[in-house]
Order: sequence, then C-alpha cells, then structure tokens
Amino acid sequence: MLRKSLLSFSCLSLFMIGACASQTEAQTETAQTLPASTTTVTIETPNPAPVTVEMTQAEKFAAWKADFTNRAIAKGYGANLVRGLIEPTKINEKALDRDASQPEFSKPIWSYVEGAASADRLNQGRAKLASESGLFGQIEDRYKVSRHYLTAIWGLESAYGKILGDFDIIDALATFAHDGRRSDFGENQLFAILDMLSRGDVRRDQLRGSWAGAMGMTQFIPTTMRDYAVDFDQNANIDLRGSKADALGSAAHYLSRHGWRWGEPAMAEVQLANGFDYSLSDGTRKTVNDWTVLGVRPMGEQRWS
Repeated sequence: MLRKSLLSFSCLSLFMIGACASQTEAQTETAQTLPASTTTVTIETPNPAPVTVEMTQAEKFAAWKADFTNRAIAKGYGANLVRGLIEPTKINEKALDRDASQPEFSKPIWSYVEGAASADRLNQGRAKLASESGLFGQIEDRYKVSRHYLTAIWGLESAYGKILGDFDIIDALATFAHDGRRSDFGENQLFAILDMLSRGDVRRDQLRGSWAGAMGMTQFIPTTMRDYAVDFDQNANIDLRGSKADALGSAAHYLSRHGWRWGEPAMAEVQLANGFDYSLSDGTRKTVNDWTVLGVRPMGEQRWS
C-alpha cells in the first residue's frame, strides 16, 4: 500500500511541473527508479485557524499601559518615573461621557455666552481688577497684556479660581489615550507631564484639574503648561492651581508669545458687502487684507491695524 501511494503521489507531482508525458509512463518510470526502502513521506497539516478572543476593557487598558510605559522608557524617561505615573492609573468613565457633551458644542451660542458673561461674573471681575491691581501691574509691565483680558480669561476658565476641577488628570488623559478617539491627544499630554516632572516644574500631587486634563485657574492643558507656564512668583514651583501670580502670569506669557500686541482690540465690529458669502462666517480664518478684498470693512471710526 505504501508503494502504491508513493507512485500516485509522484505522478501527480510530475504532472504538475509538465515533466510527465502520460500517467502510464510516469508510473512505470517511478516504479523502476524509486526504491521503497529509501523513500520518506512527510505529511504536513495546515496551521489551525487563529482564534479571536475579545479582550475586556480592563485587559485593553492594561495592554495600553504596558505599551506606553515601554515606549516612554525607550524615549529616555526614567523607568521609575514612568511606572510610578502610569501603573496606578484607572479608567475614568466620566471623562469619556463629558467629552461627548461639552456645553460649547451642545448649547446655542447665545445661551452659552449668556451664562459665561453673567452679571454676577462681571461684578466679580470688577472686584478682582481692584483687589489684584498690583499683581496685574507687574504682569502688564513684563508681558504687555492688558489686565482686562486676563481677568476675562480668569473668570471664564475657573470663575476666578473657584472652579478648578478635582479629577486626577493622569487618569483622564490615560483614558483618552487608551480609548482610541483621542489617543494622540492623551499621549502627547502624558509625555508633557513626564517632561515637567522630570524638570521638577510641578509635583505629582498638583496634577488635578478638569475631566479634559486642563489644570489651574486658566485651565492649561499639559503641553501648553510645559511650553508657556512661568513661575511668576519665583518660588521654584509652577502652581497654576494655587498661585494667582503663576496662573495669570502664565496666561499673559502665552498671549505674548502668540503675537499679542498692546492696545489692539480682541475683536472688531465690521460691515459686510452686499452679496457676502455667509458660509465664510463659520470660523474661517483669513488675514485682514484677505477680508478687505472680500468687501469687509470696519464699522464707524474703527480702523484696521
């Protein structure tokens, strides 16, 4: 039986390569030239089909933490620093829920503005301008950014330091990084935090803030804090949560580095030409010259700078 099987197998192989004129010739030739005592037959079984096992959320999160930790260490961050920061993290479901329902995107614009610029908030702003006049003067001298704009930012972002958020931002950012929708954002912010911790700019216990990962009275995300925050009170610690000087000074430094110029208005009322394409009012960015070409003109006595 083995010899017969070998003969049939040899014929099929020879036929496939076009070397056998007929089945009878192949069988005769093979029978004469293949001694059974020296022939080995190897039968290979195909690899089994891969089995797909759905990972739980906890398993996926653990896999992401291990991968991020390895990549961060490979980038040169200290192993103990990275592991101490990442290994204790937990998934923050509230951060994911709130990310999908931000008020800026879920409310009509005038409803949002009415709440953001309420009479109570404006009155508190006037009081802060008076009580922090000395600090504002120092910041204006250094960065040439008006106290009125800084006060508006302070009030809008944290109600003058009253609403700071108490989320562990490492949990929130790790959740975004693992979730997939905002992976790049989450990981970039975590690397920025590693930078600041490595430099000694902040302490781990200060890394609390909003569900979105922003910190302090002016709500800086970690990359912005790393690149633009300043130790304005000069105590060897950048504290955007507890130091008004650091928070407001950092906001002014950020604006000055992005082209803020003293005396220019933050916005201007304009008159539009007949037939203006209103689809351009959806947030399209253009230079003053470009808008002028499209027939946009300042109202009244205003002039373009």
